[in-house]
Amino acid sequence: MAIRVIAPDRPGAGLSSFQPGRRLTDWAGDIRELADSLGIERFLVAGFSGGGPHALAVAHGLPDRVIAAASISGAGPIDTPADLAGMNRANRLIFRLARHAPGALWPLAAQHARRTNRDPAKVFDQAARDKRLPEADRAAMATPRIRELDMMAAPEAFRPGVRGFLHEARMCVRPWGFDPAAIRPPVSIWHGREDTNVPVAMAQRLAAQIPGGRLRVYPGEGHLIVPGHWAEILAALLSAEVRTW
Repeated sequence: MAIRVIAPDRPGAGLSSFQPGRRLTDWAGDIRELADSLGIERFLVAGFSGGGPHALAVAHGLPDRVIAAASISGAGPIDTPADLAGMNRANRLIFRLARHAPGALWPLAAQHARRTNRDPAKVFDQAARDKRLPEADRAAMATPRIRELDMMAAPEAFRPGVRGFLHEARMCVRPWGFDPAAIRPPVSIWHGREDTNVPVAMAQRLAAQIPGGRLRVYPGEGHLIVPGHWAEILAALLSAEVRTW
């Protein structure tokens, strides 16, 4: 079976223009236009990490087009400080500033963008040596292929500047604009138990909200579960039954 993977840049990253005032729910309209332009009627949707909420927004907003959705190491709603429990220090700082002092987040993001654009290999290698990372994530980052992909992808997050990153951080700490309980296409959630970027408790709460949501937790694994489990995730998506609403 031939599979076509289409991975658009979200607004404000890569070659995608920044959209002031963008809401999470707007992503469904963007994907509708993209699918229409490509002549695609029905499709699967998946998102990794911060892309998880975007995939769910598409599943909610386009139930007649989405066959099934997957959130992979994906974030859940951040409604209270308690939702940050178990998250690494850097992410907690980002989301707390995004909620309470977004102006203070700008210089930090700009500094990180400059370092990433100047020497992505140095930034990656420093992160890969961080002993606070789950062992499974350090092992994944030690593989040449993951390092190569990160060298290509990391600077793209800041190609148009830092506005896209800052806006997404603010979106994460605001209401999503839709109720996960109202998602109609089947949803599978895949998560590493040792994930410190997005704690597994966040995935568990999210799965409990989605009717029929299926949660698969990998013991001993962290945030970077895609390389080892992509074939399994893809097979699960492809096995979803096509429904007519």
